[in-house]
Amino acid sequence: MEIAYSTEHANARLRQRGIPAELLSLLINYGEEHYDGHGARVMAFSKRSRDRLRKAVGTKLYARWESRLNVYAVVSTDEALVTVGHRIHRQYR
Repeated sequence: MEIAYSTEHANARLRQRGIPAELLSLLINYGEEHYDGHGARVMAFSKRSRDRLRKAVGTKLYARWESRLNVYAVVSTDEALVTVGHRIHRQYR
């Protein structure tokens, strides 16, 4: 999946929450997505997507990012990055 553009709100949240662009790229490429019921998609790392990431990038790079993988991103229907944040609570679907 490719992000067409990022909103000003998303750019501000990336800076405020200290989420680097490389981590966002990993999330977009390897994270799992589900629909939020309002037309947007929420992307996050599940156990299955973490395993897929570990196999793709290797254990050394994965170990570097493992403690920071509790992030999510909201992507709108026109492929715009709406917001990002840290997952604090479990997301029920």
